[in-house]
Amino acid sequence: MGVQPALPHEVSMRQALMVASVMRTIVLLALVAACHEPAALVPPPVPPPPPPPVPTLPAAASAMIDLDFFVQPLAPGDSAGDNWWYTSSRVSETRSTNDAILLVAREILKAAPNYSPVLQGDRWRWHFTLSLEGGSPYTADLGGSIVGDESVWEARVTAPSHGIVNGKWFDGRAKTDGSSGSWKIYHLQVDSTIVLGTVVWSHDATGWSVTLQDHALYHDTSHITYSADGAQRGMTSIKFLMPAADTVPFEVHWDTLARSGSLLAPVFNGGVKVCWGAHLQNIVCPP
Repeated sequence: MGVQPALPHEVSMRQALMVASVMRTIVLLALVAACHEPAALVPPPVPPPPPPPVPTLPAAASAMIDLDFFVQPLAPGDSAGDNWWYTSSRVSETRSTNDAILLVAREILKAAPNYSPVLQGDRWRWHFTLSLEGGSPYTADLGGSIVGDESVWEARVTAPSHGIVNGKWFDGRAKTDGSSGSWKIYHLQVDSTIVLGTVVWSHDATGWSVTLQDHALYHDTSHITYSADGAQRGMTSIKFLMPAADTVPFEVHWDTLARSGSLLAPVFNGGVKVCWGAHLQNIVCPP
């Protein structure tokens, strides 16, 4: 009996089975090849940029003209003469001007190192609360950033008892090595755009130099240059009286440890320098 030829429907079924078998083989080969291909490289996440460096706080001495020596109580054995008393009275007038302009700035700079700064935007900020000489507390916000070889600063104050809310008290710049800088102190109680005083300062191995120019406080202006080298202090003050623009200059030097010093003022002792000794007594000026 001969082989019977396949019926048409049987041929179609066989062809379909062969095609399916070939497709399965192709799929299996593709899967095997995929397993041996290297995985696509996924780039690592981009880290956030590092925070800007924290600027070094300028020292409080950059806004300080220390005249406390002249308000000291007399010690046992002192015999203060008129040289000392006249000098003390002249310096006390200058001290009143200094404190009116510099006191808040100095105290903010003195307190800031006790607190940790917080980064806000591109500026580091020191937030804290303090009070002056037992007065009402106020909130200080000192912000600083580094621009080139300088740090740039701004201090704002909120003092509800004085009607001040986030008012700019002072701003300034300082070299990042702490060698020099400047401050502008604003007249918040009158107009926050008015510069009450300007300070230019420098610091090196010999000590501090601070120059204060006040701008028509109480209708007079004054220019004060102060230096501090250890116990050695010196100050030159020129007051310009308005409206006549008369000048009232004097120059004083003192030693905070030896307690001796000298004064040169055109309106005292005929403009001849006078001196005092360790017990504030009048002495002949050393050559």
